[in-house]
Amino acid sequence: MNSHRMRVSRGFGYRGSMIAVLGLVSAATSALAQCDWHIAGIPDFDQKRLDTTSVPGLPGSGSMYCVPTSSTNLMGFLANHGYPAVLGGNHNWQSQSEYNLVTSRITFLGQLMGTTADGGSNPSGFVAGLSTYLLLYEPGKFDVTNSAVTSGFIPTPADLWITHQLGALVQETWGRYTESPPGFFTRSGGHNTTLIGMTGFCNGAPTVWFNNPADDAADTTQSNFTYAHSRLVPVTGFFRSGSSQAYSARTMYRFVDLDNQPFFDNYGATWGALAIVIGNSASGPPELQVQRPVEVLGLLPAVQHFQTPTGGAIRDVAMQPRMESYYYITGPVGSTPVKVFRLDPVGGGSTEITGFSAPTRLYFSRHGELYVLDGATLSWTNPEAPPSSVGQGGSTASLGIDCLTYADANDLVVGLDVAGRNVYVWSRLLTGTPQTVALPPGPCVSGRSSIVVSPVDGSLWICQRRLPGDLQVHGGCGGSADAG
Repeated sequence: MNSHRMRVSRGFGYRGSMIAVLGLVSAATSALAQCDWHIAGIPDFDQKRLDTTSVPGLPGSGSMYCVPTSSTNLMGFLANHGYPAVLGGNHNWQSQSEYNLVTSRITFLGQLMGTTADGGSNPSGFVAGLSTYLLLYEPGKFDVTNSAVTSGFIPTPADLWITHQLGALVQETWGRYTESPPGFFTRSGGHNTTLIGMTGFCNGAPTVWFNNPADDAADTTQSNFTYAHSRLVPVTGFFRSGSSQAYSARTMYRFVDLDNQPFFDNYGATWGALAIVIGNSASGPPELQVQRPVEVLGLLPAVQHFQTPTGGAIRDVAMQPRMESYYYITGPVGSTPVKVFRLDPVGGGSTEITGFSAPTRLYFSRHGELYVLDGATLSWTNPEAPPSSVGQGGSTASLGIDCLTYADANDLVVGLDVAGRNVYVWSRLLTGTPQTVALPPGPCVSGRSSIVVSPVDGSLWICQRRLPGDLQVHGGCGGSADAG
């Protein structure tokens, strides 16, 4: 097969990859049959660890360390299932002999996440910290994402189910909300647990099963591993994340079997790295080939093949930052024009996204905005935003760019005009006048190109067919250029 492009996931920031990845699920029948599921072997480490002269503990006795502790649960599972480096080898995690090792790793993860004894953790710190940790111990093998109400996403039980079916390990967060007056809810805190199973999903009565790191008093020993469960029931009302914020009407799911009945408002996922090969072969129909070199749960085949619904050549692909849905462009076939599709990651079916005349490139921001290069227009929309955000979007003149990317570090849209050797930089919502930067003298750039901004130093990397290697533009699109 003559591949057009391979994209490999690397997790930084909210998005699951620096370069967009397409991950798809084909075995719909087997996936849909898993209405109830359970993962055996996930530890249930205690977050409340008393610091004494003889046994090291956690800052504040770990009362605010639920997130790094839940993450360490997953690291223990990975260590015993093919990736021992993430937690110092394959161990009996219930054993007291591993207590100090686990404490040290929770402490380290908390440092990477920015966890504090009085403020706990936040979603961006979770992603950055766990991504860095995995990069240190199992480089290039895992990605981390987070989906939270505070970033404009309203999680549901279906999201937990789909994320599991796609092979990810999940940490769920519940928010503690004060109801006053009736029907108005204000968040006052939260707690993170490790998801280990679901029941009743297919009959509309989902129950989640989880390991709760805060189910034991602070001491210097590991309690017996146990689990808890609760039904998730939808509640419609007015919600806000803090007393200084405005209320928003939404439907959220409540843990009705827990004290104070908190709400499900956030979840994080640890994914095995994957890659997509776009195949436009003369010997067969165009296809997307998904390769999963890291498959932790064994729910999906190592390689999958997907053909386009129109038979048109695949022009570009992009992955929504939650890594749960995927978009692609197909070229014209006979009287069938160029089209944009969204692929269902579980069922395998494609749904056309209308409103474009000549789309050539796609890219997602880390927040979920989908950017489409459509002839003389560059537009954005948020196709998977909550109902209150339906209709949001914007557009601007594309200024002749041939490809685009998104700079996660400073939330900028970057486009390259190959013929004009100009780089244009827009704000996240494409408002205002873009910054224009001429490419510095260097190797000739021509033909179909792709670009990406390095999250390390902000330099622009250019890859294109006629350049013998990749071109790196130093200094954030200014200064010198190297080919490598």
